[in-house]
Amino acid sequence: MKALHIAMIMMSALLATACLSEQEDIFDVPLDGHTFFEADFEDVGFPGNSDRLWERNVGIGVFGSVEGVNEKYTLKKAFDSKRTGEFYGPKVSGEKVKAYYPYSEDFSLLDGNLSYTLAPHQEFDGTTSMYDQFCRYSKVVYAFCYGNGKLKFCHASGLLSVQTRLDVSKIVKSISISSDQPLAGIGYVADDMSVTMAGSASRTIMLDCGDGVVSKNGDVYSKFPVVMPAGVYENLRVVLT
Repeated sequence: MKALHIAMIMMSALLATACLSEQEDIFDVPLDGHTFFEADFEDVGFPGNSDRLWERNVGIGVFGSVEGVNEKYTLKKAFDSKRTGEFYGPKVSGEKVKAYYPYSEDFSLLDGNLSYTLAPHQEFDGTTSMYDQFCRYSKVVYAFCYGNGKLKFCHASGLLSVQTRLDVSKIVKSISISSDQPLAGIGYVADDMSVTMAGSASRTIMLDCGDGVVSKNGDVYSKFPVVMPAGVYENLRVVLT
């Protein structure tokens, strides 16, 4: 069986409108005691109104390679046409910087790496778009910096579209995706955006379709979106019930 490649989702043309004008400083920040990063969100997606990315108190989380403290960096300047912004925060130590969005006080490292979490139980009602389904279960985006002051954020998850075409219509209540590889739970993101799942991670992802989604027949395919870590998979097993 051929290996299945699940690529990182690249959501572009998403932040075309910001609630702040081009190159507008939001805060007058003293240079002493602060570090500045230019954060690029062009390749990531957010559900609903993307203007929230440019709100005044929006923050990214930043870890230096020394001590590993979860520092909040706050938006200082928005470049809406470039879909980038300048963020500032306490100086971090070390050449390698790890960052994530959105900031959370509870975010922590796993074995010195940015932690990654994916729900093994996902829900789909048949009306949610593939894009919104992906954003629902891939909420955190990641970036790394090696001294140039730039952070390019990316998703570490991908989207598997299970497509069915049956001789007769069937009400699908759930879809199970299983593998010999760990698929969901807790893991971490490496510098190359690859995901390593912890030993306790689940080898099954269940897509719960609630009261059921009608799988079409004839020449029309039904599509069921399943969010998975980006990577290469062999011998995935798919079961419809």
